[in-house]
Amino acid sequence: MACGYFHQPDLTEQTFRPDGWQVTQDLGTFDRDGYLRISGRKRDIIIRGGLNVSPREVEELLLRLPDVKDAAVVGYADERYGERICAFIVPKGSAAPSVEAITDAFQDMGVAKYK
Repeated sequence: MACGYFHQPDLTEQTFRPDGWQVTQDLGTFDRDGYLRISGRKRDIIIRGGLNVSPREVEELLLRLPDVKDAAVVGYADERYGERICAFIVPKGSAAPSVEAITDAFQDMGVAKYK
C-alpha cells in the first residue's frame, strides 16, 4: 500500500482516503468471480504545460510500434509542467524499445513533441 506522494501533502490529501486507499479515477466493474476489469478513466486527459494530451491517443500510437505488445499511459504531477506523461510498456520480445526508439518513431509519425 502506498502512503502518499513524496513531498506533496496537498496531492496526497486529494488522492488518498483516510483508510489508506488511493482514489485513482479509473473506471471498472467486478465480475461474478470478483475480478476487477478496468474499462476507462474518469478523467481521461493529461494537462502538460497547458496542452491537453489524451492518454488513449498516446497508447494507440505506442501500439503501432512493432516492439510494443501493450501500453498504458498515465499523467503524474510535475512542478514545472503541471503533469508529465508516463508510459508503461509490455514489449513483444524480450526487451522493451528504448526511449530514443520511441521518440524517433513518434517523430517519424509526426506526433507533437509534447506528447
